[in-house]
Amino acid sequence: MNIHSPFFCLPSFCRLLLACLAALHAANAAPADTAAMTLVDRGRAASVIVVQDAGDGFAQKAAEELQREIQRASKARLPIVTIAEAEKLQEQTVRIVIGGGPLAAKLGVDVARLAPEEYRVKTSGNHLILAGHDTGRQAVGAPLSRKAGAATLFAVSHFLDRELGVRWLWPGELGTHVPRRSTIAVGPLDVTAKPALLTRNFSVAMLGKHKTKTKPLPADIAVRIEDETMRWWGLNQLGGQSPLQFGHAFMDWWEKYAAQHPDYFAKPPAGEPQVPPDRVKLCTSNPAVIEQVLAEWKAAGAPDAWNICPNDGKGFCTCDRCRALDDHGPLQPADVWVADADLSRRHFLFANEILRRMKAVNPRVTLCTYAYSCYRNVPAGMKAEPGLAVQFVHSYTARDAWNEWTQAGAKIGLRPNWLHTGAVAPWLPLHTMGGFLRHAQEHGMIEFHHDSLMGHWATQGPNYYLIARIAARPDLSVDDIIGEWCSAFGPAAPDVRRYLDYWEAFTEATGYTIAAGGIISTQADSRYEKLCREHDIPTHPVIGSWRTMPLLYTDDVLAKAEAILHDAEQRAGKTDPLITARIQFLRDGLRHLQLTRDVIALAYADKADAAELARKTEELETLRAELSPRHVICGEVATGLMQERSIKPYGTGKGKKADLKGL
Repeated sequence: MNIHSPFFCLPSFCRLLLACLAALHAANAAPADTAAMTLVDRGRAASVIVVQDAGDGFAQKAAEELQREIQRASKARLPIVTIAEAEKLQEQTVRIVIGGGPLAAKLGVDVARLAPEEYRVKTSGNHLILAGHDTGRQAVGAPLSRKAGAATLFAVSHFLDRELGVRWLWPGELGTHVPRRSTIAVGPLDVTAKPALLTRNFSVAMLGKHKTKTKPLPADIAVRIEDETMRWWGLNQLGGQSPLQFGHAFMDWWEKYAAQHPDYFAKPPAGEPQVPPDRVKLCTSNPAVIEQVLAEWKAAGAPDAWNICPNDGKGFCTCDRCRALDDHGPLQPADVWVADADLSRRHFLFANEILRRMKAVNPRVTLCTYAYSCYRNVPAGMKAEPGLAVQFVHSYTARDAWNEWTQAGAKIGLRPNWLHTGAVAPWLPLHTMGGFLRHAQEHGMIEFHHDSLMGHWATQGPNYYLIARIAARPDLSVDDIIGEWCSAFGPAAPDVRRYLDYWEAFTEATGYTIAAGGIISTQADSRYEKLCREHDIPTHPVIGSWRTMPLLYTDDVLAKAEAILHDAEQRAGKTDPLITARIQFLRDGLRHLQLTRDVIALAYADKADAAELARKTEELETLRAELSPRHVICGEVATGLMQERSIKPYGTGKGKKADLKGL
């Protein structure tokens, strides 16, 4: 063979070698390339979304969310089609199958075999299946139901979170961070997952709950606010299907039993009237009360879960027999009545005895109650009867108290009142609160139910996101989650992080009290408590948080925060209107705080200028109406809270400490 032939020249040989290597690489890579699928190709739809049942409200909502976020990421709008329409498409077209049904089952995802709230994210051939075991009911086109387990939506949010980096920081388009990409492709996926906690709930202070003196928002705007709030809720995998039952359990007992059995109810101190019927307490040392609880449970069929949470507020029994059960007893009747004493032992002796009696009938039963108010502690030396579940209502510094409950053998959930703190200000105890949540998650927490998400998104939204995200992503640290929130501000993220750090430091230095059936101090002799004492303001945060606003959030304090946002705006520039709008969102939260502060200062001035107060109040109501549709503040809720807490000018200013024991 002629070695001088052009075939053997070095360039030709290299080309041949490279061609052979390329062919070998292609052969080896073929299975992976076949398994990968492209949903969007350079801004063009390369897939369709298949909903198998047009009447499936869960699947329809999940499909719409997937369509929306993929379009925001890539500008490609994926069609939502039926099975029949999908069958007419070219074979190579990728099908994203949403929800349970015959096609999902054929591809190996039978949602009936999944546990409630469990979901699958699975690729099969040219199909991506996103489906879960939904529970409850969801009407097509209606806002997401808080009572439903939207597992198919969880599958979609899992996919968008892990594969596309989508973050739902606050409700609405502005609060949804969607990284942009022109091509969206996914490799092989096979995930089976469900939320780690039985229940992940907030009490949501929605529009219409508070009967305010101000004009409500138009109905269409109110519906949109609710829909966007519940979308945030579902996409962050909130909800739950816990079989446990909590809530004040004896609100109808006075009406049912007081006439014939007055001995069932707490004995007031001499000369003290009984509390209102929905707040009346029981004489827990009376054996007849235990028999009546058992009779109601048996009449209901002796179910596997039963609730004995006491009614809210003051009014605990002062009879000699009850007081003999208390630690350090007998306690003074006046202190017992208003819950200024530790009544934990009587309450949990009552619970343990009922549970022992129930287990003789139904060994599977769980008895549910609160660890709250004057009965939040583990009584000295006491163990929980197996099957006792408590919801823990305490501060976010109470790790030792949490540990005592787990060591006592109780099932434990978290039911805090933390979010009643700070009024509409940027109260952000992110690391302290997040650290407690992580600790609880790692030490037995089975569920949480926070009271209440007030809709102060521009000032306290990072709290809401942190709580939701810790539950959905146990793999993330508190700093990871804060970093996610800040990342939505693009190049301004470092300044926004500095802004959150500023308010977190201010929160820690202020030292608000926490509502927990009375108040709990988070630090001894804090700035907040000193101001309350100096100005004769109740230290309970549902009143004091509002009344101290003119004292805490001075012009100098707000100016420092504004300066950080100015830096953020300068760093962001004008290239991305979304980032500019998000910085303005934070600024609007401060604008609302400042005007609320000024109205309160005028209302409580020694010589109030009635005309100026009326003008400023009208200005505040106008601002709240402007900001509510953008979720900066839920203005109707803010006004309603001021009314309920008797904060001037919406209330008389005569709120009493004794009225606040329920919180």
